[in-house]
Amino acid sequence: MKRYAVGADLGGTNIKFVIIDETGKVIDYYESTSQADKGRKVILHNLISGIKYLLNKNKKLNIVGIGVGTPGLVNAAGKVVTGAGNLTGWNGTRIRFAIQKVINLPIFVDNDVTALALGEAIFGAGKGYNNVICVALGTGLGGGIIINQKIYRGKYRYAAEFGHIVVNPKGAPCSCGKNGCLETYASAWGLKRLAKQQLKNNKNSLILKFAQNNLENITPKIIFDAYLKGDKIADRILNEMGYYLGLGLSILVNIFDPDVIIIAGGISRAGKPLLELIYKYIYQHSLPFYEGKIKIKLSKFKHKAGAIGSASLVFENLGR
Repeated sequence: MKRYAVGADLGGTNIKFVIIDETGKVIDYYESTSQADKGRKVILHNLISGIKYLLNKNKKLNIVGIGVGTPGLVNAAGKVVTGAGNLTGWNGTRIRFAIQKVINLPIFVDNDVTALALGEAIFGAGKGYNNVICVALGTGLGGGIIINQKIYRGKYRYAAEFGHIVVNPKGAPCSCGKNGCLETYASAWGLKRLAKQQLKNNKNSLILKFAQNNLENITPKIIFDAYLKGDKIADRILNEMGYYLGLGLSILVNIFDPDVIIIAGGISRAGKPLLELIYKYIYQHSLPFYEGKIKIKLSKFKHKAGAIGSASLVFENLGR
Protein backbone atom coordinates (compact mmCIF):
# COMPACT_ATOMS: atom_id res chain seq x y z
CA MET A 1 0.00 0.00 0.00
CA LYS A 2 1.27 3.48 -0.86
CA ARG A 3 2.61 5.35 2.13
CA TYR A 4 2.20 9.02 3.01
CA ALA A 5 3.77 11.28 5.63
CA VAL A 6 2.82 14.52 7.36
CA GLY A 7 5.46 17.21 7.80
CA ALA A 8 5.33 20.32 9.99
CA ASP A 9 7.86 23.15 9.68
CA LEU A 10 7.74 25.35 12.76
CA GLY A 11 8.81 28.96 12.31
CA GLY A 12 8.75 32.15 14.31
CA THR A 13 5.76 33.47 12.34
CA ASN A 14 4.05 30.52 10.67
CA ILE A 15 3.81 26.76 10.82
CA LYS A 16 3.75 25.08 7.41
CA PHE A 17 2.13 21.64 7.14
CA VAL A 18 2.31 19.21 4.26
CA ILE A 19 1.42 15.66 3.24
CA ILE A 20 3.74 13.96 0.77
CA ASP A 21 3.90 10.53 -0.81
CA GLU A 22 6.99 8.34 -1.10
CA THR A 23 8.15 10.22 -4.20
CA GLY A 24 8.02 13.59 -2.44
CA LYS A 25 4.89 14.70 -4.29
CA VAL A 26 2.83 17.20 -2.28
CA ILE A 27 -0.68 15.89 -1.68
CA ASP A 28 -1.92 18.63 0.64
CA TYR A 29 -0.56 21.84 2.14
CA TYR A 30 -1.69 24.09 4.96
CA GLU A 31 -0.37 27.08 6.90
CA SER A 32 -1.25 28.54 10.29
CA THR A 33 0.30 31.09 12.62
CA SER A 34 2.72 29.84 15.26
CA GLN A 35 2.08 32.71 17.71
CA ALA A 36 5.68 32.24 18.80
CA ASP A 37 5.52 35.04 21.37
CA LYS A 38 2.67 33.34 23.29
CA GLY A 39 4.80 30.57 24.78
CA ARG A 40 5.10 26.81 24.74
CA LYS A 41 1.47 25.80 25.35
CA VAL A 42 0.10 27.99 22.57
CA ILE A 43 2.79 26.95 20.09
CA LEU A 44 2.19 23.26 20.84
CA HIS A 45 -1.57 23.76 20.52
CA ASN A 46 -1.13 25.37 17.08
CA LEU A 47 1.31 22.67 15.98
CA ILE A 48 -0.89 19.78 17.04
CA SER A 49 -4.08 21.42 15.73
CA GLY A 50 -2.53 21.79 12.27
CA ILE A 51 -1.41 18.17 12.21
CA LYS A 52 -4.86 17.00 13.30
CA TYR A 53 -6.49 19.15 10.63
CA LEU A 54 -4.49 17.50 7.84
CA LEU A 55 -5.00 14.01 9.29
CA ASN A 56 -8.78 14.48 9.52
CA LYS A 57 -8.93 15.98 6.03
CA ASN A 58 -7.01 13.05 4.54
CA LYS A 59 -8.39 10.07 6.48
CA LYS A 60 -8.36 7.78 3.43
CA LEU A 61 -4.59 8.06 3.01
CA ASN A 62 -2.22 5.53 4.56
CA ILE A 63 -0.32 8.05 6.67
CA VAL A 64 2.55 6.21 8.38
CA GLY A 65 4.14 8.96 10.44
CA ILE A 66 4.66 12.62 11.28
CA GLY A 67 7.85 14.64 11.00
CA VAL A 68 8.47 17.97 12.72
CA GLY A 69 11.23 20.45 11.96
CA THR A 70 11.92 23.00 14.68
CA PRO A 71 14.46 25.72 15.37
CA GLY A 72 17.11 24.72 17.89
CA LEU A 73 19.16 21.71 18.87
CA VAL A 74 16.98 18.60 19.14
CA ASN A 75 18.09 15.50 21.03
CA ALA A 76 17.36 11.89 20.06
CA ALA A 77 14.22 11.88 22.21
CA GLY A 78 12.65 14.74 20.25
CA LYS A 79 13.28 17.38 22.90
CA VAL A 80 14.50 20.89 22.09
CA VAL A 81 17.67 21.28 24.13
CA THR A 82 18.71 24.81 23.21
CA GLY A 83 18.91 27.37 20.43
CA ALA A 84 15.24 28.13 19.77
CA GLY A 85 15.42 31.76 20.82
CA ASN A 86 12.76 32.96 18.36
CA LEU A 87 10.10 30.79 20.04
CA THR A 88 9.21 31.99 23.54
CA GLY A 89 9.71 29.28 26.15
CA TRP A 90 10.41 26.62 23.51
CA ASN A 91 13.77 25.41 24.85
CA GLY A 92 13.15 22.24 26.83
CA THR A 93 9.93 21.34 24.99
CA ARG A 94 9.41 17.58 24.55
CA ILE A 95 7.80 17.83 21.14
CA ARG A 96 7.61 14.11 20.37
CA PHE A 97 6.11 13.31 23.78
CA ALA A 98 3.49 16.09 23.49
CA ILE A 99 2.31 14.95 20.05
CA GLN A 100 2.30 11.23 20.91
CA LYS A 101 -0.04 11.89 23.83
CA VAL A 102 -2.80 12.78 21.36
CA ILE A 103 -1.82 11.21 18.01
CA ASN A 104 -1.04 7.51 17.69
CA LEU A 105 1.54 7.57 14.92
CA PRO A 106 5.35 7.43 14.84
CA ILE A 107 6.73 10.94 15.45
CA PHE A 108 10.15 12.15 14.32
CA VAL A 109 11.58 15.53 15.36
CA ASP A 110 14.72 17.25 14.12
CA ASN A 111 16.28 20.64 13.56
CA ASP A 112 14.38 22.54 10.86
CA VAL A 113 17.31 23.11 8.49
CA THR A 114 18.55 19.54 8.93
CA ALA A 115 15.10 18.37 7.86
CA LEU A 116 15.06 20.83 4.95
CA ALA A 117 18.43 19.51 3.78
CA LEU A 118 17.15 15.94 3.86
CA GLY A 119 14.07 16.79 1.80
CA GLU A 120 16.09 18.63 -0.83
CA ALA A 121 18.65 15.80 -0.94
CA ILE A 122 16.09 13.02 -1.36
CA PHE A 123 13.40 14.68 -3.46
CA GLY A 124 14.57 18.15 -4.49
CA ALA A 125 17.59 19.94 -5.93
CA GLY A 126 19.95 17.32 -4.47
CA LYS A 127 18.15 14.28 -5.86
CA GLY A 128 20.59 11.87 -7.46
CA TYR A 129 23.59 13.10 -5.45
CA ASN A 130 25.18 11.26 -2.52
CA ASN A 131 26.82 14.13 -0.66
CA VAL A 132 24.90 17.36 -0.25
CA ILE A 133 25.51 20.54 1.69
CA CYS A 134 22.46 22.74 2.27
CA VAL A 135 22.68 26.35 3.40
CA ALA A 136 19.50 28.17 4.40
CA LEU A 137 19.71 31.96 4.17
CA GLY A 138 16.77 33.20 6.18
CA THR A 139 16.40 35.40 9.23
CA GLY A 140 19.58 33.67 10.35
CA LEU A 141 21.81 31.18 8.54
CA GLY A 142 21.37 27.46 9.06
CA GLY A 143 22.78 24.37 7.44
CA GLY A 144 22.46 20.66 6.84
CA ILE A 145 24.92 17.95 5.88
CA ILE A 146 23.92 14.84 3.93
CA ILE A 147 26.63 12.18 3.51
CA ASN A 148 25.85 9.08 1.42
CA GLN A 149 22.19 10.22 1.43
CA LYS A 150 22.05 10.16 5.24
CA ILE A 151 21.90 13.05 7.70
CA TYR A 152 25.18 13.78 9.45
CA ARG A 153 24.44 15.18 12.92
CA GLY A 154 27.72 14.89 14.80
CA LYS A 155 28.37 13.71 18.35
CA TYR A 156 26.06 16.23 20.03
CA ARG A 157 23.64 16.53 17.08
CA TYR A 158 24.93 20.08 16.63
CA ALA A 159 26.62 19.64 13.26
CA ALA A 160 26.11 22.12 10.39
CA GLU A 161 25.96 25.35 12.40
CA PHE A 162 27.37 27.05 9.31
CA GLY A 163 26.07 30.44 10.39
CA HIS A 164 28.67 30.48 13.13
CA ILE A 165 31.73 29.90 11.01
CA VAL A 166 33.85 32.92 11.92
CA VAL A 167 34.75 34.64 8.64
CA ASN A 168 35.92 37.93 10.15
CA PRO A 169 37.25 37.76 13.74
CA LYS A 170 37.15 41.56 13.97
CA GLY A 171 33.64 41.79 12.55
CA ALA A 172 30.29 42.63 14.09
CA PRO A 173 28.97 40.86 17.20
CA CYS A 174 26.81 37.79 16.57
CA SER A 175 23.91 36.50 18.68
CA CYS A 176 26.09 33.53 19.69
CA GLY A 177 28.51 35.83 21.50
CA LYS A 178 31.33 35.65 18.95
CA ASN A 179 32.33 38.26 16.39
CA GLY A 180 32.20 38.12 12.60
CA CYS A 181 30.15 34.95 12.15
CA LEU A 182 28.92 34.22 8.64
CA GLU A 183 25.37 34.90 9.82
CA THR A 184 26.28 38.53 10.51
CA TYR A 185 26.80 39.01 6.75
CA ALA A 186 24.66 36.43 4.94
CA SER A 187 21.21 36.47 6.52
CA ALA A 188 18.21 38.79 6.57
CA TRP A 189 19.31 40.48 9.79
CA GLY A 190 22.90 40.54 8.58
CA LEU A 191 21.95 42.29 5.34
CA LYS A 192 19.83 44.80 7.27
CA ARG A 193 22.83 45.45 9.53
CA LEU A 194 25.07 46.09 6.51
CA ALA A 195 22.43 48.33 4.94
CA LYS A 196 22.00 50.47 8.06
CA GLN A 197 25.77 50.83 8.26
CA GLN A 198 26.11 51.93 4.63
CA LEU A 199 23.09 54.24 4.63
CA LYS A 200 24.34 56.44 7.48
CA ASN A 201 26.15 58.63 4.97
CA ASN A 202 24.30 57.67 1.79
CA LYS A 203 20.76 59.01 1.99
CA ASN A 204 20.14 58.94 -1.78
CA SER A 205 20.20 55.19 -2.17
CA LEU A 206 17.26 53.45 -3.84
CA ILE A 207 17.19 51.17 -0.83
CA LEU A 208 15.77 53.99 1.29
CA LYS A 209 13.29 54.92 -1.42
CA PHE A 210 12.03 51.34 -1.71
CA ALA A 211 11.88 51.11 2.09
CA GLN A 212 9.79 54.31 2.26
CA ASN A 213 12.60 56.07 4.12
CA ASN A 214 12.26 53.69 7.06
CA LEU A 215 15.37 51.66 7.87
CA GLU A 216 13.26 49.05 9.66
CA ASN A 217 11.44 48.27 6.41
CA ILE A 218 14.63 47.11 4.70
CA THR A 219 14.49 43.50 3.49
CA PRO A 220 16.82 41.37 1.35
CA LYS A 221 14.34 41.75 -1.53
CA ILE A 222 14.54 45.55 -1.34
CA ILE A 223 18.34 45.41 -1.38
CA PHE A 224 18.36 43.06 -4.38
CA ASP A 225 15.76 45.19 -6.19
CA ALA A 226 17.97 48.27 -5.73
CA TYR A 227 21.02 46.26 -6.81
CA LEU A 228 19.31 45.24 -10.05
CA LYS A 229 18.51 48.92 -10.68
CA GLY A 230 22.22 49.75 -10.48
CA ASP A 231 22.23 51.25 -6.97
CA LYS A 232 25.85 51.64 -5.82
CA ILE A 233 25.10 51.16 -2.13
CA ALA A 234 23.16 47.96 -2.78
CA ASP A 235 26.05 46.79 -4.94
CA ARG A 236 28.48 47.47 -2.08
CA ILE A 237 26.28 45.66 0.46
CA LEU A 238 25.70 42.59 -1.67
CA ASN A 239 29.31 42.28 -2.72
CA GLU A 240 30.32 42.36 0.94
CA MET A 241 27.76 39.65 1.65
CA GLY A 242 28.90 37.71 -1.43
CA TYR A 243 32.54 37.89 -0.38
CA TYR A 244 31.90 36.43 3.07
CA LEU A 245 29.33 33.92 1.85
CA GLY A 246 31.79 32.76 -0.81
CA LEU A 247 34.48 32.48 1.87
CA GLY A 248 32.21 30.44 4.16
CA LEU A 249 31.11 28.13 1.36
CA SER A 250 34.68 27.63 0.17
CA ILE A 251 35.55 26.38 3.69
CA LEU A 252 32.72 23.84 3.42
CA VAL A 253 33.90 22.77 -0.03
CA ASN A 254 37.47 22.29 1.20
CA ILE A 255 36.25 20.18 4.13
CA PHE A 256 33.41 18.13 2.65
CA ASP A 257 34.07 18.01 -1.10
CA PRO A 258 30.29 17.85 -1.72
CA ASP A 259 28.55 16.80 -4.93
CA VAL A 260 26.36 19.89 -4.73
CA ILE A 261 25.61 22.87 -2.49
CA ILE A 262 21.92 23.83 -2.22
CA ILE A 263 20.98 27.38 -1.27
CA ALA A 264 17.59 27.63 0.44
CA GLY A 265 15.73 30.12 2.65
CA GLY A 266 14.06 33.44 1.87
CA ILE A 267 17.16 35.09 0.40
CA SER A 268 17.46 32.26 -2.15
CA ARG A 269 14.41 33.73 -3.90
CA ALA A 270 16.77 36.37 -5.31
CA GLY A 271 17.72 33.60 -7.73
CA LYS A 272 20.32 34.11 -10.43
CA PRO A 273 21.84 37.38 -9.04
CA LEU A 274 22.54 35.58 -5.75
CA LEU A 275 24.20 32.65 -7.51
CA GLU A 276 26.31 35.06 -9.57
CA LEU A 277 27.54 36.76 -6.39
CA ILE A 278 28.45 33.42 -4.80
CA TYR A 279 30.32 32.17 -7.86
CA LYS A 280 32.14 35.51 -8.06
CA TYR A 281 33.81 34.88 -4.70
CA ILE A 282 33.76 31.16 -3.86
CA TYR A 283 36.79 30.29 -5.98
CA GLN A 284 38.93 32.94 -4.28
CA HIS A 285 39.31 30.75 -1.19
CA SER A 286 38.60 27.18 -2.31
CA LEU A 287 41.47 24.95 -3.35
CA PRO A 288 42.71 25.59 -6.93
CA PHE A 289 41.59 22.06 -7.87
CA TYR A 290 37.94 23.17 -7.55
CA GLU A 291 38.16 26.00 -10.10
CA GLY A 292 35.06 25.69 -12.30
CA LYS A 293 33.95 22.46 -10.59
CA ILE A 294 31.70 23.62 -7.72
CA LYS A 295 28.01 22.95 -8.32
CA ILE A 296 25.56 25.28 -6.56
CA LYS A 297 21.79 24.99 -6.96
CA LEU A 298 18.78 26.81 -5.57
CA SER A 299 16.18 25.03 -3.46
CA LYS A 300 13.56 23.25 -5.56
CA PHE A 301 10.79 23.48 -2.98
CA LYS A 302 11.21 27.13 -1.91
CA HIS A 303 8.75 28.03 0.89
CA LYS A 304 7.57 24.40 1.22
CA ALA A 305 11.10 23.02 1.58
CA GLY A 306 11.07 22.85 5.38
CA ALA A 307 7.71 21.07 5.58
CA ILE A 308 8.61 18.59 2.83
CA GLY A 309 11.92 17.97 4.59
CA SER A 310 10.12 17.36 7.88
CA ALA A 311 7.85 14.80 6.21
CA SER A 312 10.97 13.19 4.70
CA LEU A 313 12.12 12.39 8.24
CA VAL A 314 9.35 9.77 8.34
CA PHE A 315 10.62 7.85 5.32
CA GLU A 316 14.22 8.32 6.46
CA ASN A 317 13.42 6.58 9.75
CA LEU A 318 10.84 4.01 8.60
CA GLY A 319 12.73 3.09 5.42
CA ARG A 320 12.58 4.49 1.92
